[in-house]
Amino acid sequence: MENVILHPEKISFKRSYIGIKDTRYGNRRIPYKEIILGYLKVWDRESGGYYKPEITEVTRDMDGDLILYDYRHCCFHIRTDLVSETAGAMLGELTMHAPYILAGGQEWFDEHDEKQFAEIGKMVEIMKGCV
Repeated sequence: MENVILHPEKISFKRSYIGIKDTRYGNRRIPYKEIILGYLKVWDRESGGYYKPEITEVTRDMDGDLILYDYRHCCFHIRTDLVSETAGAMLGELTMHAPYILAGGQEWFDEHDEKQFAEIGKMVEIMKGCV
């Protein structure tokens, strides 16, 4: 499993991919068809830790980081502190372009479990056929 941490200066949601102008890696594209999981990593001031809100808890003004996984089990940790758009707004935009992905924090799912991850990939493939 690869983990890529991005610090974008600009993020744009194009017709078939997310365009990222990153401070360290330059221009990058993440095709929607490659993404199977997307959620937010949000700082909780009360507990002093991070949590993954479920999709029903996410609002457009929610700050945090956007976490994406692709079929190869590569994690793209997108920091949002340099861009004007919030993580909540970005997740909302992503779900408009890729409505078939598993979006939001999932209590029942451990993204580090290879077997569960493979099942999510199969589920996303089925959902793609419905869109």
